[in-house]
Amino acid sequence: MSELTVFERQGLGYRLFAESIGTEFRVSHIKRSSGTLEGDRAVSTTMPGIKTVDGKLHLARFNMTSSQTRSSLGSSSAPSPASWPTRSWAHARVC
Repeated sequence: MSELTVFERQGLGYRLFAESIGTEFRVSHIKRSSGTLEGDRAVSTTMPGIKTVDGKLHLARFNMTSSQTRSSLGSSSAPSPASWPTRSWAHARVC
């Protein structure tokens, strides 16, 4: 079976869906202001064992032009395999 990955423009932003990991990334309400590019970011997942709030793993305003912001998101969102079943990302990111 081949992996389905979809990248598309949707509404005021973009959507990336990776079927193999049951995860959707959305960026919406994108605007340029004072030399920065910002948008609202949402990550949803159906991966078993991952704690979410209504399927949402992460919701935040995001400065897309800041490499520090992008790298801190990547490191904070990457769990160690041992923590997958018990780590509550929803409380750290959504609440």
